[in-house]
Amino acid sequence: MARAPRAPRKKSAANRATPPGRVRTNGGRAGQSEISGTREIDESVEAKAIDYATTRDERMALTKAEKTKQIELLELMDAKKLKVYPMGDGRTVILEETVTRKAKVVSPKGDNPEEAD
Repeated sequence: MARAPRAPRKKSAANRATPPGRVRTNGGRAGQSEISGTREIDESVEAKAIDYATTRDERMALTKAEKTKQIELLELMDAKKLKVYPMGDGRTVILEETVTRKAKVVSPKGDNPEEAD
């Protein structure tokens, strides 16, 4: 004969004790006590964190704008039935057919200073 499932056991008084470094708040729920010195703000770290967050937010906005402009370029090249477009400054736009389509602007060899020996 199958047994009925048991109800969960209540914790004993020893298991309900407040651990060291914690205080009972909010109707008996444990909450961490404030440690002295944790609320100080380091101005140099704060400034760098704000600079980083601002730059990150700008980059994220530029990524969205780049994607929109790439889609516009794909649609225009599709309408004109172009797979390759040589730009006036020597770079070339190439439509790559992959699982997802994308447009790439390729610089001619030797124009990239990182490629120079």
